[in-house]
Amino acid sequence: MHSETLFSIYMYLKQSSFIVLLCYSARTLGHFSVDAQGVSQPANPLTSNFGCWSDFVANYTLCTKGDFLKISICLAVLFTFNFLWRMMDARMFDLDGKLMPGPRSNLSGKNFLSVIKKARKSKQVSLAVLDMINTVGDGNLCCGKVYGKNIVIAAHPESVKVILQGNHNKFPKDPKYARFQFLFGQGLVTSSGDKWKQDRHLMNLGFYSENLKGMVSVFNLHCTQLLQSWVSRLSQNPITGFQSLKSDLTREMSNLTLAIICQSAFGYKLSSYVDVKESSTFDDMNVLMDELNQRIVDPFDWWPYIFPKRRSQVRKALENWMSLLEDIISQRMEAPNDEPAKDLLDIILRVGKDQKTHLSQREVRDHCLTFLVAGHETTSGTLSWVFYELSRNPAVLELCHKEIDANWCFCKSNNELTVSHEDIAKCIYLGQVIKETMRLHPTVPVISRRNKEECQLGQYRLPGNTVLSISVLALQRHPSFWEEPELFKPERFAPEAIKNTLKHPFQFVPFSSGPRNCIGQRFAQMEMIVILARILSEFTIVGIDPEDERNIRFEETITYHPNNLKVNFRTRTRVD
Repeated sequence: MHSETLFSIYMYLKQSSFIVLLCYSARTLGHFSVDAQGVSQPANPLTSNFGCWSDFVANYTLCTKGDFLKISICLAVLFTFNFLWRMMDARMFDLDGKLMPGPRSNLSGKNFLSVIKKARKSKQVSLAVLDMINTVGDGNLCCGKVYGKNIVIAAHPESVKVILQGNHNKFPKDPKYARFQFLFGQGLVTSSGDKWKQDRHLMNLGFYSENLKGMVSVFNLHCTQLLQSWVSRLSQNPITGFQSLKSDLTREMSNLTLAIICQSAFGYKLSSYVDVKESSTFDDMNVLMDELNQRIVDPFDWWPYIFPKRRSQVRKALENWMSLLEDIISQRMEAPNDEPAKDLLDIILRVGKDQKTHLSQREVRDHCLTFLVAGHETTSGTLSWVFYELSRNPAVLELCHKEIDANWCFCKSNNELTVSHEDIAKCIYLGQVIKETMRLHPTVPVISRRNKEECQLGQYRLPGNTVLSISVLALQRHPSFWEEPELFKPERFAPEAIKNTLKHPFQFVPFSSGPRNCIGQRFAQMEMIVILARILSEFTIVGIDPEDERNIRFEETITYHPNNLKVNFRTRTRVD
């Protein structure tokens, strides 16, 4: 049923309710008249004439209980239809009265409610939103109302520029980010205003390139542990002469990046490949990540509090991680600062002291947890996507191997192959592969803001308190800005092609942009290059078994990533 038809039915019922209400009022007022002595008498409804408002009230109050009941029913019907129309009307108009592109009704066709409801079950909301932008929207915007709230989904670089580059106080994060405060506290993800500005300035000083150089040794250490565990699981293929193994990359990349960020951020050595006793630490983090994912899709803010078992598991996992971090932080805050900084926690504490900015133990803990969760989940998701694409594009995989072999980007250290900080700059093609992966499969596919006051978005003047969501997936597949946007083509990010590829500075924002961009983007890029170079120097990808490929689930929770991704690897050297 079209929205115009629904609107006609609504207007008919609304007018009918008004007419019935007026008829009952006239009938009631016509039952009585007031004589000279002030006594109510039955009156002819055709000749009744009330001289003043007091007469009107006196006569109106003398209507029967049945008349009041009928009037109440009419009012209830009227307000019900008015409420239902407001709920089902999905049209959004700007402040100049222009109809914005988007769904017309929340009851029929493609609309935010129907699409998101289905997409939540399949955990692929962004793909559904991408389809809505290109079908219901105009390819650049998709706007509408949900429960009376104005929602704008942007996919054009100019609109993205307005939202991300604007003043962070005028375009704060969506209030739904407050759902994450149970874990992040007042870290950079959830804080706002002057506190965010002060903390962000402090954290920026800790993420200078010079401070990140020392992290490369941590990357190499944990890559070595991963590769050693793979070697121990190799099986000989008597036909080909190569040794091979199958890796559950979703799990192994998550464990690897978690171990790296734990040691890089606050010096905690979490060996996921040696000490099986530490599995409870990983289990606790999985519980917290599941809770973050669940709070994204919960219909109400109070929803988690009605599930006691779930609350108990989350509280226990959170207490374990909080206790671990607070012990480490308290020891560092009491220890002298004579030794060189060995991780981000040391850097943050020293920068805070140098800037004469006092950070409480709780504030430091909030920042560490923010780095911990954001730093491992997004990076592991991107790495999983990289290996997925390499398994589907053998020509790209071969070019990766050629770059690694040709540039000799490895050096011998303690009888191990390691990647130095200087070697990272040599891995140009690996960087292209990572960028193209982040373009086609952004692990954070939606960025949400809310404008505090009216703003101009293209040709539309938006009212304040509008939800402004950026579909990074649609933006980075926009056909007006990307040639063959659905294809995996790392060469589009080659140094000689980058000027033609990036036609607009806001068409590629895998780490967001503007004042609230990702503070750890350089850290993540260095980490991913080291991990890919180390793995692909010793192993190559054979492919994915048909049965395993059918079992892959492309899920979008707090990040968008392939789940249950199992890839076959083999050694690059033949064993005779």
